[in-house]
Amino acid sequence: MSPFVYSNHVVAAIEAEDGQIFTGFCFEATAGVFHLCAERAAAFNMYQESGQTRIRRIIAFRDKPPYGDGSGMPCGACREFLIQLNSENTKTEFLQDYESRTSVTLGELMPYWWGKERAEK
Repeated sequence: MSPFVYSNHVVAAIEAEDGQIFTGFCFEATAGVFHLCAERAAAFNMYQESGQTRIRRIIAFRDKPPYGDGSGMPCGACREFLIQLNSENTKTEFLQDYESRTSVTLGELMPYWWGKERAEK
């Protein structure tokens, strides 16, 4: 591996609307021009391979399964990308705690999304 690349420290799996599973991992390069979170990488793979934009569920792991609080939550860039990909993704569930199987929706994470009116046109 290159000393300029940091990757695989976060992995994600998403379930597309049709039930297919797509995966991705975090990839960062020191040049700063290519930083891609695991969630966006999985969504990109989904779109590239199937053309789908609607996501049912997402789980992301760092060093262990999500364990509550913000451990499995997407960053702001991922939240924004996923909701722009398809405004119906407000219903996408993120596994919040693996042990209790609790989840939270993207809509709950972004209750006042700035692009709602634009997306509804």
